[in-house]
Amino acid sequence: MDSVLRVETSEGQRSLLAIEAQGRKDPYKETSWPYCTAYLRDKHDPPVLLLVVCKDRATATRAAGPFTTGYKNRILQSTYPMVLGSGS
Repeated sequence: MDSVLRVETSEGQRSLLAIEAQGRKDPYKETSWPYCTAYLRDKHDPPVLLLVVCKDRATATRAAGPFTTGYKNRILQSTYPMVLGSGS
């Protein structure tokens, strides 16, 4: 993660905003983003929102996921990043 911010709504709901800049497709993000969001949730408790900022449409499309972790037909975790970028 490039930045992690604690945010709070006017109603008092707290969360972490994890921000990642993505310049091109990176196959390691399929495992690192789910790991990082789970780690942040475990360490700090509030829900984690992952925001990926992309340079181009192809990278933004790929970064939108979902990225799933599991075994065979059993999905144990799904990560759906929010994406900002060209054409997203």
